[in-house]
Amino acid sequence: MSKLKSVQSVEDTILEAQSLARKYNREGWGSRATIMHAIYDLFETGISEDAFVLICSIVDGFHASSSALYEDNDDGCQRGHGITVCGALSGALAAFAMVFGQKEYPFPFWTEGMKPNGWITRVMNDPNSTPKTMAESFIDHARPLGYGGYFHIVSRFKEHFGTTDCLDLVKPFGHYVTHQCFKNCHKIIIWTAGMAAKIILEYDNAPDSFNIDNRNPHLFILKD
Repeated sequence: MSKLKSVQSVEDTILEAQSLARKYNREGWGSRATIMHAIYDLFETGISEDAFVLICSIVDGFHASSSALYEDNDDGCQRGHGITVCGALSGALAAFAMVFGQKEYPFPFWTEGMKPNGWITRVMNDPNSTPKTMAESFIDHARPLGYGGYFHIVSRFKEHFGTTDCLDLVKPFGHYVTHQCFKNCHKIIIWTAGMAAKIILEYDNAPDSFNIDNRNPHLFILKD
């Protein structure tokens, strides 16, 4: 069954998500909650309105302006720590989780997997396992939790903007508190709302098509 609250085309859903994001951002919901509100209005989540507002409050700190710090390394390069991602991207990830995220806690992924005969324990104790096969097994078991969707949200944002880092997105404008910077953030939020809606529709139709490649940290760490 489709997660959409009302039947409409993919193109119309994307446009409506962008329109809602434009509205909510202008009302002052902020980048995270703006994306979440647009998706909440369009898709079934099983979340009450009161709970939705609480969730928005919980994720409010998940953006660089509040929860990142940057330092100059000895080599002269800047390094970010904490949550350095754009708030719109955090909002898209949270929005996807509202629709498809884990609804059962504690995670059976862990409570079952770490038992003496659980899949995680078996993989770790198997003498024939390699770091690569263990990582691949972990990713395969994580797919039902929506990991493919999360991965593609980040990937598409990175492909479109060239970075997920808030500071990198702001640098062309000199500093954060400028008309140009705020206008650019508004554009990023609107695009990201449409992208999130599109991914939710695609994932709803074919979740197994959302592959996770070697950029995932479980695999990337194994690079030579």
